[in-house]
Amino acid sequence: MSLLVPFDQYAWPMKNKEHRPYSHQKETTVFVLRNKRAFILNDLGTGKTLSALWAADFLMLNSKIKKVLISSPLSTLKSVWGNEIFFNFMHRKCAVAHGRRDEREYAIRSKVDFVIINHDGLITMEQELIREKFDVMIIDELTYFKNHKTERYKSAKKIADKCKAVWGMTAEPTPNSPIEAYAQAKLVNDSNPFLPPLFTKYRDMVEEKITTHMSMPRLGAEKLVHKILQPSIRFERDKCVDIPACQYIDLEIPMTEGQRKAYEQMRKQLVIEYENGLITAANAAVKAMKLAQVAAGWVKDDEGNVHELDSSIRLDELFSIYENTHRGKLVVFTAFRAAVEGVNAYFKNKGLVTDFIHGNVSANKRAALINDFQNGNLNTLVIQPQSTSHGVTLTAADTVVWHSLLPSGEVFNQANGRITRIGQTHKQTIICMVGCQAERRIRTILNNKGSMSKGTLELFADPRQEDFTAS
Repeated sequence: MSLLVPFDQYAWPMKNKEHRPYSHQKETTVFVLRNKRAFILNDLGTGKTLSALWAADFLMLNSKIKKVLISSPLSTLKSVWGNEIFFNFMHRKCAVAHGRRDEREYAIRSKVDFVIINHDGLITMEQELIREKFDVMIIDELTYFKNHKTERYKSAKKIADKCKAVWGMTAEPTPNSPIEAYAQAKLVNDSNPFLPPLFTKYRDMVEEKITTHMSMPRLGAEKLVHKILQPSIRFERDKCVDIPACQYIDLEIPMTEGQRKAYEQMRKQLVIEYENGLITAANAAVKAMKLAQVAAGWVKDDEGNVHELDSSIRLDELFSIYENTHRGKLVVFTAFRAAVEGVNAYFKNKGLVTDFIHGNVSANKRAALINDFQNGNLNTLVIQPQSTSHGVTLTAADTVVWHSLLPSGEVFNQANGRITRIGQTHKQTIICMVGCQAERRIRTILNNKGSMSKGTLELFADPRQEDFTAS
């Protein structure tokens, strides 16, 4: 059947009419058009979102599909997917299924081209989404579905199985372990002949037991990951997008006398004494994070109350970094919610136009703050990284400071990717504040997890596909 709009006549709609797609974006679009079940593994900041939307738009123009479901993290519902559709695809309608249940039901049933819903919304709206009979399901940040035992995965699988096409998107499918690929592969393309039918079988193929509670990847595990995540396409950012270089700096920050005293108490005795009681750590993992909280300057007691320590050295260094940013914009990531609000209050006292984002900030407000940071007068944005680590664009800044760190390579890389992406025209600097042994150990963990997934990703570096029908 001939196409109503031949591919060579496609308009590639974009907000800025003077801009044209990068060649890798066009190749990605063509790739998913040719593969109903596919993985888009392009690097952070390479414009995966637009490629998926162009493919869907092209199919709609040619009457091949009618309605698309987009599942994304809460932080990107409106600020990324909603905005991309609104500004680039003026001829298309979209609805965001978020809020009260009746509002979500109305959005799902509405006569629109795209319905956008957050990942956990798939659980509560599972039956409604199945009944609506979407043609295509686009799953953003596919690693949210790396555990096949979760309700989130189970709902997504039921919905995906009813769709004609499923496109899964992530820049790093196995940030921690090769076993994370199994559920993602099964969700997107469970007909892959290299995908073992049982998780236990797959686990034994890619990991070996070291102790009762510890495993390590088997030699060659990355090759099996490569085979089960097919068909796939991957472009590395540095090879396809002209973005200035990024430098990483570990900045040693001495603790104040009060911090050192509290730190030593916790390190030696698993307890901090304070005026009204005790702060204790039940085990080594909790102890490590309590020590990191001390270094950050805000620590929770056993009742959940927050105690502020004198962290003036670290805060003053933050302000100094801001003063030396030539664009007057700074993104600060800090792992602890109390620290997010504390750092923001410090900046406000310094006279800066500042605000913050953590898990309690609504999706609407997050979108508004991100827009104000990108296009308005907001000087600093203080963020708990789990809240905006995926998909969000913060290229108005070229400097990121990690006021306190999390031992998650995935969150670390994703959060840094907010400034190292298409649209960035300046050299970027990522600064990690470290002031104690606990924070140095976290930095080591982040470096090790980064190298863990590197070998797997290198197998996807060439976008030309192998023939996996052969053994």
